[in-house]
Amino acid sequence: LKLEDFQQEGHRLEFAQWDDANSKLGFHGVVLNEMKGAMSSPEEAFIQDINRHLFKSSQYRFNSGGDPATITDLAYEDLKKYHADYYHPSNAWFLSYGDLDFTGHLDYIGSHVISGHDLSKESRNSELLLEKKSGSREADTYFTPDQMSPIDQQARCALVYLLDECCEDPYETFKLQVLAQLMFEGQNSLMY
Repeated sequence: LKLEDFQQEGHRLEFAQWDDANSKLGFHGVVLNEMKGAMSSPEEAFIQDINRHLFKSSQYRFNSGGDPATITDLAYEDLKKYHADYYHPSNAWFLSYGDLDFTGHLDYIGSHVISGHDLSKESRNSELLLEKKSGSREADTYFTPDQMSPIDQQARCALVYLLDECCEDPYETFKLQVLAQLMFEGQNSLMY
């Protein structure tokens, strides 16, 4: 990632009038503007708040696209270091599904994805493990109302179950997710 690309895509200071150095400075950038738009949705803000309360000791508590209030604190060097640490084959899990030539698939991954990387680097996946809690948690939160919805439809309620590593079988996990979604289908609530 070149610095110029980071400034275009991430954030930068720009004059309100590009040809007037006396005009006001403001933050601009593709990611910054996209995240400001995404977080203007009450539903998205609600989901981010659920994650913040549910995953208190995990990096999943953070907005993966970036919190617009703090995106401008990100430095180019910090982004490059983060990418080098976490976006590395030692952190990857490779899954395949379907009628594939399995050995050919592994050969492709080996020669096109892993080749040239130091795989002795310690995985950072362990840092993603969730804090194990028993019992329940409650949280109240407030968010900007949706200006396009009637005031009597502004409340949000979520009942969230954390089913981390509940079983070894991916099919069983999938069935639990589908069952949970069906239980709450048609209700004005968000379900994880």
